[in-house]
Amino acid sequence: MKGVAYEAILIIGVLVAVGFSLFQLRGILYGQQLIGKEEVVYAFAKDLESVVDKAIATTGDAAFVYYPSIKQYSVVIKNNTVTILDKVSNLSAYFSKYFTLVDNSFEDCEKIFVFKKEEKIFITCKCFELGEACSDSLQCCSGFCNTTSGKCEEMPVCPASRVCTGAPEAVKIGGKDCCPADKPVCDKQHCCPVDRPKWCEKPTDNNPRCMNETEYNTECKKPCKNVYTLVFVANNAPSMAEYKERARREINVFLQESPWRECPECIHIEILDVDCRQGFLNSWGLLDCVTRFYGHKFNMIHVVDFSGIANGYCVPGSPVTICSNEIPVEVADYCPTHELGHCMGSLCDEYRQDYWIREGCDLSGWSTYNLKRAGGCNDFNCGGTQTCCGTKLKPDDPTDRTVDIMGGGGGWKGACRTCGVYVYPIHFRDWNYQRFKNSIPLNNYCG
Repeated sequence: MKGVAYEAILIIGVLVAVGFSLFQLRGILYGQQLIGKEEVVYAFAKDLESVVDKAIATTGDAAFVYYPSIKQYSVVIKNNTVTILDKVSNLSAYFSKYFTLVDNSFEDCEKIFVFKKEEKIFITCKCFELGEACSDSLQCCSGFCNTTSGKCEEMPVCPASRVCTGAPEAVKIGGKDCCPADKPVCDKQHCCPVDRPKWCEKPTDNNPRCMNETEYNTECKKPCKNVYTLVFVANNAPSMAEYKERARREINVFLQESPWRECPECIHIEILDVDCRQGFLNSWGLLDCVTRFYGHKFNMIHVVDFSGIANGYCVPGSPVTICSNEIPVEVADYCPTHELGHCMGSLCDEYRQDYWIREGCDLSGWSTYNLKRAGGCNDFNCGGTQTCCGTKLKPDDPTDRTVDIMGGGGGWKGACRTCGVYVYPIHFRDWNYQRFKNSIPLNNYCG
């Protein structure tokens, strides 16, 4: 009996021991199974991240397909982080990128597509159909997500007339840079409205913008084709200081007129530190004086003369203009502008019809705005002791001094005792301006 009892106890002990061993083995098997499931979801995440990395590294647009080993899963892409959940094990893995990943979510797809376009990555198992909610055009089968409605719509088409590649104002339509409806005109890689169709990169006020034709012609700096060199030189000056002070005043007036006010960078002006000491009418002697001192590095010379003569002139066929010191004070500083207009632009005098014709201007250009001979003058006060004898485009406007390039303003006379005794037009008017616009100097320098 004792032996039987002992055997029974032994059997029970073995069974108990075996039971403990099986329990321990079950724990080991369960742990190994858990590790296997973690490795599966981790491998899934690593494989998908590798595909995303390939897409990021690809130059230009790219598309890849990944076949996941897990059949029951979910993927959420949020804030450039991809989170993968294995539904069977309820384990998850994730990865993040310093790259734009389009927000999305999906589950249980047989294939996962990874698209790269325009520096963004879209991970999905299907694109969205028309009418489905979207946050990015990459999500839509049509390739267009309407950000206003937040839904996928048919791809819009940009009219050829509104395509403006590289324009900062453009929107992407059909893969093209398209000018918006309120700025449909493309000019110099900018979108402009119909009433201001020209883009000016360098306006006189340094505020780049779209302009209308008039504003563009008067306020937009054109690129220089060449640089025009104008030199000032003294002649019989009482002192170099007085000569330089007068030259600076005259240059300031000159640069306020077109075309140089629109393209000041296209003209280089130097006040030479030399007094030629020539006769007033000795233009060739003045030219020789400058070339000996400065060489031939100029297009035009203007002589600041102090010979006590009330006159100025441009020497035809010579790059020399001259203004003396007895011209009435009200207009003295405008003399170089007038004389340089003759030599630089072949502009004609407008105060006498015979001068007009003699200087080569067709009579058809002689207008009612030109100054008249004695008896035809419209007197108006010019702000000094002298009376101005001439016409203005706006006779009732005391501020009306200039009109157009080199132009407008009327004429002046030293003492209007007899109208026409001494008339000095400051500028040149409309018809002359049209000639000047097409002249060689303007075409060769200001753009």
